[in-house]
Amino acid sequence: LGAGACMVDAAKFSNVCGSLNDATITIEVRHERLRVCAARAEFHLPILSGEAPPIDSSKEKPLWTFDMTGKELAAAMGKVEGAVDPSRQQTQGGICGVLIEKEKNGLRLVASNGRLLSMSGPKPNGEVSNGILVPHAAIRLAMKMCADEEGLVTLSVHANQCGFAVGGKWSIGSLLVEGKFPPYRDLIGKTRSATKHKLQLPVAKLLACVRQAAITAD
Repeated sequence: LGAGACMVDAAKFSNVCGSLNDATITIEVRHERLRVCAARAEFHLPILSGEAPPIDSSKEKPLWTFDMTGKELAAAMGKVEGAVDPSRQQTQGGICGVLIEKEKNGLRLVASNGRLLSMSGPKPNGEVSNGILVPHAAIRLAMKMCADEEGLVTLSVHANQCGFAVGGKWSIGSLLVEGKFPPYRDLIGKTRSATKHKLQLPVAKLLACVRQAAITAD
């Protein structure tokens, strides 16, 4: 890490800052520990060794970018992130991430746990070569940050990482998941060709029925 930088446990640091109700918090490094103090409390966190992931690509020209409002992006992520199974992250390669593809008329997000396929955005139309696999943890964090964001969020994509940012307010950087997402387009084509019956139902009534049935489901 460079001068003036250190690495600590994110969960512990978040809990410490959340417990301090003071308007001003002082942070400094002393004897290989991070000292966090306010008017009436003081905490010392151990500094972690090792190098932080190289996720700062602000000086590199992105392969592509896309802008959309934070609330729209959070809604799109919310429609698919439930289909991700984090427990299969190490054994199923790219299936642990959310596939994001850029189209002319929007972003398409696709997720699967091997049994369930969820898609949000424009319908697939031809092959897309700019798809990226974003880790589930990054999607959940970005969704949380975007939920109340009225302004535009910029998704920037680099060779092996991506970032979500809102001007100078906040930014999230993440390494991309290695591997390939399952060929979901083939599944969509087979499903459409094998469809025998198609129903159009009011969303509210259908959701009410599903919730009622879910009470007795395992």
